Amino acid sequence: MSVVISPVAGAVGAEVDGVDLRDVDAVTAETLRLALATHGVLFFRAQHLSDAEHVVAAEVFGPTELFEMAPVADHPLVHVVSSSGLPNRHGGATTWHSDATWRQCPPRGSMLRAVEVPDFGGDTLFASANGAYQTLSSGLQRMVDELSATHSGGAALERAGERVDRTAPPAVQHPVVRRHPVTRLPCLFVNRVFTRSLDGVPAPENNVLLPYLCDVVRDPELQCRFRWQVGDVAIWDNCAVQHYATPDHGGDRRMHRVVLAGDPVVAHAA
Repeated sequence: MSVVISPVAGAVGAEVDGVDLRDVDAVTAETLRLALATHGVLFFRAQHLSDAEHVVAAEVFGPTELFEMAPVADHPLVHVVSSSGLPNRHGGATTWHSDATWRQCPPRGSMLRAVEVPDFGGDTLFASANGAYQTLSSGLQRMVDELSATHSGGAALERAGERVDRTAPPAVQHPVVRRHPVTRLPCLFVNRVFTRSLDGVPAPENNVLLPYLCDVVRDPELQCRFRWQVGDVAIWDNCAVQHYATPDHGGDRRMHRVVLAGDPVVAHAA
C-alpha cells in the first residue's frame, strides 16, 4: 500500500495511511517530513509501538532528546503524560500552548502515543500558529513582528522539577512571531501557559494585548480535533501548531511522548 496523506481540516492536520512507523524507508521518511511541515500535525492509527519503537519512529522526523522535567517510562527518552488518578485534570495541557517554550530551544516537535484512553473524551485539539498570525490585521502584524516576550515554566514547572529532582531553568525571551525553519512562514509564538509578558510593553497594554494574542488560536477555523484510540500516534510541529488536551474524560488517560531536539527561535522579521 502506498502512503496516503489526507487532510483532516482546512487549516491544520492530516491522517497518514499506508505507513508502519516501525519500518520507514528513506523515501517515505522524506515524504513524512514534508507532510509534517505542510500540515503541522500528522496522525497514524493503530501503530501499537513499544517504547523503543516509539523512539525509532520519532527519529524519522529528526534527532530526539531527553525531556528532563517529566517522569520516564521504560526508555529514558520516553516520558509519561498521564491524568490517571487525578481528581482535577485541568492543568497546563488543558490550556492552548506550544511545548516547553520556557526552553532556550523548545522541542522541534513532539510524538505522542496512546497507551490508555478513557471510554469517552480526552481528545486533543491542534491549531495553526501561522493561521493565527494571518488573522491579525496588517498593522498589528507589523507591531508584533518587532516584539519579544518572556517565557518561563512558573510554579507548575518548579513542582514538576521537584518530582523528578530537577531545577526549573530561568526565564527566556523569544520573538512573538517566529519564522518556521522549513516553510519560512510566520508563526505566532505566545501562549497562556508559559508566556509571562511582552518585553518593553507597559503593563496596561500587556494586560490587553498578550491575552488577545494567546487566544487567537481558539478560533475553530484554525483547528482540528483528534479522537484517540489505544495504539494511535500523533506527531506535531511545535513551531507550526499549538495544542490543547480536553479534560472532559471520565476515565484514566495515559500517553507516552518523545520530543525532537529543539531549534533556535528565529524572529520572522530577522
